[in-house]
Amino acid sequence: MSDVMTVRIDKEVKSMLDSFSKRSKTGKNEIINRALRHYIYIQEVNDTRKGLRPYAEAQGFYNEDDVFDSIS
Repeated sequence: MSDVMTVRIDKEVKSMLDSFSKRSKTGKNEIINRALRHYIYIQEVNDTRKGLRPYAEAQGFYNEDDVFDSIS
């Protein structure tokens, strides 16, 4: 099921969307839906990381190298 939504976008973004849609032979709706899903996913991952950071740092994990070193 889908809903209809009206959104304002910059002229430059619209031009980029039109161009990419034609080149990729992908509908604008599909591109926008994929982009929004990706954006929301990334934001949720970043929020989770921020929430877990104090617990990781308390265990001595400050970056990806610390994690890698602990499992190697």
